[in-house]
Amino acid sequence: MGTLEPVKKKYFTVTEAASALGISKQTLLRYEVRGIFPKANRNHLNRWREYTAGDIQELQKLMGR
Repeated sequence: MGTLEPVKKKYFTVTEAASALGISKQTLLRYEVRGIFPKANRNHLNRWREYTAGDIQELQKLMGR
């Protein structure tokens, strides 16, 4: 299982979030599309998914970790 870096980062990319969850980027996106995970917040400028440390912790709870 991956861990979050101790760097004080406000937002994490989908790749970083997936790594912290111990799953692939494709799996994280698939879970979102199927409704297993809630939809991620999107950056207002480029519409990329953004995850906070709290979001990642909630996803870990959903996974039972």
